[in-house]
Amino acid sequence: MDLMETYEIVYNRLIKLDFLKLWPGFHRFDFALYDDEKVILNGIEITKTDDFIANTAIMYQGRYIAIWKHQDDIDIDILISKIVHEMFHAFQYECNESRYADEFNAVINYQYDYENLLIKYEENKIISQMVFNFDIDLFNKFLSLRRYRKKKYPLAVNYESSIEVVEGTAQYIELLTLNQLDLCKYNERLNQSVKNILDKKKLFPIRIISYDIGALTLKICIDNRINIDQAIKKNTKTYLERLIAETPIINHQLLGDKELKQLVGENKTNIKSIIRDYLNNHKEIIKGNFELLAFNVYSAQYYEGYLYSKHFLMYNDGGEKQVINHSCLAKIDNTFSITAIYIQ
Repeated sequence: MDLMETYEIVYNRLIKLDFLKLWPGFHRFDFALYDDEKVILNGIEITKTDDFIANTAIMYQGRYIAIWKHQDDIDIDILISKIVHEMFHAFQYECNESRYADEFNAVINYQYDYENLLIKYEENKIISQMVFNFDIDLFNKFLSLRRYRKKKYPLAVNYESSIEVVEGTAQYIELLTLNQLDLCKYNERLNQSVKNILDKKKLFPIRIISYDIGALTLKICIDNRINIDQAIKKNTKTYLERLIAETPIINHQLLGDKELKQLVGENKTNIKSIIRDYLNNHKEIIKGNFELLAFNVYSAQYYEGYLYSKHFLMYNDGGEKQVINHSCLAKIDNTFSITAIYIQ
């Protein structure tokens, strides 16, 4: 199926969706499908420019639009749900969403330590149970665990909560879109989300699993009429922030988890090995004093002054943006200044 044909099928199905059933005030945005050479926007083919990168929402010619890079093998209903996910990001921009995560701070300071992740995984187990069998006592236990963890690991919980709101809500919208399009595909996607949060390996890095956790937590709250504030404009609090404020802190005694403890150790060993490999076997080294502008937030790892970013790094070199479109290692300080970039 070519790009224009796919666009027309997606458009004709999108206009039949009830966006107000997805989220209060949500509406359809224009969207573009593109490949390496061309873009289809509003049914018109144009030449691809550098505006069209990744799957996201962008400001284009004075308006927010959703964009998606075309893949031949993607199911049409799944594609539509992904485009609506990106449309919701456009809606968040339009509503001046402010609860975005501090990715720079988190990549350096998120605590991938055993106790934090042990409690986190207990939260995930409770969420997985409540998706299909809600229980108020379980929900209160979940809130008390989250509040205890926020007291002890505030940066970790604040980071997760921001991802849960911004990306988790968009993923929740993706789920509801599938529910309108195909109930079987909705159930498959829902079950996959539950499976994801029970996979301990997906705790590393924490960002991606937070999409599923946010979507499932939101579903639990809305399905069971837990009072949350769905407003985006001028809302600075995350969904759980108000709820956990009213929950007593309980120091829960949890059973140890040998598998998780091993994964925590392996995660640290892995990044140390990557750093050592780059330092010993680099083919190129860029030295200077550069400002770090962006990195791959989905998989970046940091250890003792070194940032490893898969596939992408952007930095400022004397006022000019420089982009590295493959994996690399950067030596950085706590002001996010780069002194060296190692490329294999």
